[in-house]
Amino acid sequence: MVGTKPASTSLLDKKTLTLDEFMSLTEEQQDAFIAKKGGVTGTSIRGGATKETFEKVETLINLDKLNAEFVSLLNAARAAEGLSAVTYAGQGSDAQNAATARANEMADHGSLRYQGTADGAHKRPDGSKWTTIYTAEQTARQGWRGENALQMGSSLSAYSAINESRIANNLFTEWMNSAGHKAVMMKNLDNLQVAVGIGLNDKAIETTFRNGVTVAMLELVEPKP
Repeated sequence: MVGTKPASTSLLDKKTLTLDEFMSLTEEQQDAFIAKKGGVTGTSIRGGATKETFEKVETLINLDKLNAEFVSLLNAARAAEGLSAVTYAGQGSDAQNAATARANEMADHGSLRYQGTADGAHKRPDGSKWTTIYTAEQTARQGWRGENALQMGSSLSAYSAINESRIANNLFTEWMNSAGHKAVMMKNLDNLQVAVGIGLNDKAIETTFRNGVTVAMLELVEPKP
């Protein structure tokens, strides 16, 4: 969520802004403010950020930009291996809704894994399988489905949230460097649709994550003909 009208010059002249002030800027103004090394206060755990703070930060992420960059990276890698291109499922799609919901529910859970354990991978906060995020009607329209998950060591700051290119590159690199995650992204199927979702929280199950948690989810869906 960003401002729809140009902010006053006085805001752009400041060295630091509150999160609400920063969110009142247009995307172009936000980029310009960060480019001049402007700071946004209160978006870190040390700075007093809460769950409500991170819910606001999450709205700064432009999902269209994030997914466009991710799809570009993935398609280049797939083309190098002779695989067909994937497409972004789009906002409001089953895949995007699932990716966003999965990322948020696991961030709220405090870990990308159920109860923070290895055998809790790709389970939901109630312990059920990840595929239950899709309704029976949605499942009937789908063929193969895959999911990649990633947990970052801290919650995204406002500065990081508006850098969708960096987020996409980081996610892509991490998943490509894991054989299992790479295999999911390199599934030899035509007409695959993908979507990335991001969830933030101020608390994590694992005590090593003291600066909040960011969970990213990649959903891959093969629509039935």
